[in-house]
Amino acid sequence: MAKEIASILLRNRLGALTADGPRCSHCSRSPLVGERIHELGSGKRVCSLCVTLVSATEGEPVGSELVRSGERPLAVVQPRAA
Repeated sequence: MAKEIASILLRNRLGALTADGPRCSHCSRSPLVGERIHELGSGKRVCSLCVTLVSATEGEPVGSELVRSGERPLAVVQPRAA
């Protein structure tokens, strides 16, 4: 039973990632958290791996965006003095 629940949760989470997250229009890959996704002059969004391949035909990048974690916000913790 626990194995079935785990597979259902995993399937739901993967479906949410592909539906919500940015995807590369060239290779259809979902960039990892912390990677950059670039928007080209033609309006397409490509990952850092494909930007050099398609920039000659689709135009130069006009902007880039850092892929963030969609599950929960990441905490920034300041070190404390001892």
